[in-house]
Amino acid sequence: MRAAALRRLVGLCAVALVASACSGDDAGTTTTLATSTTAATTTTAAATTTSTLATTTTTTQAPSITLPRSEVFVTTVGMGPIRVGMTVEQAEEAAGFALEGEPDPDVSATCYIVTPPADQPDYAGVAFMVDDGGIARVEVRDSSAVTTRSGAGIGVTETTLREMFPGRIEPAPDFVVDGDALQFVPADEADADYRVVFVFADDVVSEFRAGVLPAVGYSEGCL
Repeated sequence: MRAAALRRLVGLCAVALVASACSGDDAGTTTTLATSTTAATTTTAAATTTSTLATTTTTTQAPSITLPRSEVFVTTVGMGPIRVGMTVEQAEEAAGFALEGEPDPDVSATCYIVTPPADQPDYAGVAFMVDDGGIARVEVRDSSAVTTRSGAGIGVTETTLREMFPGRIEPAPDFVVDGDALQFVPADEADADYRVVFVFADDVVSEFRAGVLPAVGYSEGCL
């Protein structure tokens, strides 16, 4: 009888100890570890996502400004049928229209500017410098749509010019009064004395001129 009661008591104590073990601090620790593991996994996943986004983000540069070539375009030696070295009379005959302008002795005895008539839209914003009796350069300004043979003109950037004429664009600080200027230098030795000068304002070409040295480099025109 006593032996049976003792065995029952021992059994009850064992059950109580197992229940205590299952519901005590160890269970809390297990739950905490599980929570920490889940949090760590979530943090790792978030970091991986952030890393992936950073890897796939790229910088897009603004495209260079390009222009369609004008119907009548500028070259190093003139514009359309009007060529450097022609007299005014020869230029008028070649172009088929009269050029307006005449020498002003109060400005220069040998240099003056002539312009195409207003009814010639292909020449809007264009003027020609006459020096020592012949056409010396063509000037493009006043937001003209006239371009070079390659499509360079008012509004293009330095980057565009360098992309269009790799290795042929050089600084021209002596060819401008205010701002900056770049010059296109021909590769052909036959054109070694010719230039196209691009004047910049607000980081884009504001005017340009083409012709023979030294006249094409005169920063203040006929003075």
